[in-house]
Amino acid sequence: MLKQPELKGSTFTLSVLHLVDDNFAAAADVLAEKVTQAPVFFEGRPVVLMFNAFLNVLTSVR
Repeated sequence: MLKQPELKGSTFTLSVLHLVDDNFAAAADVLAEKVTQAPVFFEGRPVVLMFNAFLNVLTSVR
């Protein structure tokens, strides 16, 4: 019998990293600093990258 995917409701907290420009080294520094402060902060937790502000910068340059 073929198993069907299941969609289940759940609530969880997401960390969001807002990228405001193309300085990915600065973003990596922010993440590294957080890991230094709390080594297990990201363990088993999703991180969402928000590119909206970064895309706005790219669009305005054109």
